[in-house]
Amino acid sequence: MTVAKTSAQRFGKFAEAFSCWRLRLTGYRILQRGYQAAGGEIDIIARRGNILAFIEVKARKSLDDALHALGPQQRRRIERTALAFLAQNHQLSTCDARFDLIVQSPRSWPRHLTGAWIQGA
Repeated sequence: MTVAKTSAQRFGKFAEAFSCWRLRLTGYRILQRGYQAAGGEIDIIARRGNILAFIEVKARKSLDDALHALGPQQRRRIERTALAFLAQNHQLSTCDARFDLIVQSPRSWPRHLTGAWIQGA
């Protein structure tokens, strides 16, 4: 593993932890981190009121790079994983589910984009 990849992975893990902290401060309850199922992973699953947010965190050198790092194939994989989560957690099926994106670059606050994409779009 290269030093650059290790550094990027550390930054990614830091961004996820920092995002959880920020979400908690804004009233979200973190239900799961790093949830894996159906061949995919969701970085953070959080709830605030009746909103159930499936959140992908992208940390890059610039916010613009982070905004463009989530492609259609990865969105579909996250959507499949979210369906698997809901199948295992029937009590949450009445919540309003949404797909969010949190982007972060070094020395910047995370930007939380609620409803970053619509399922199947």
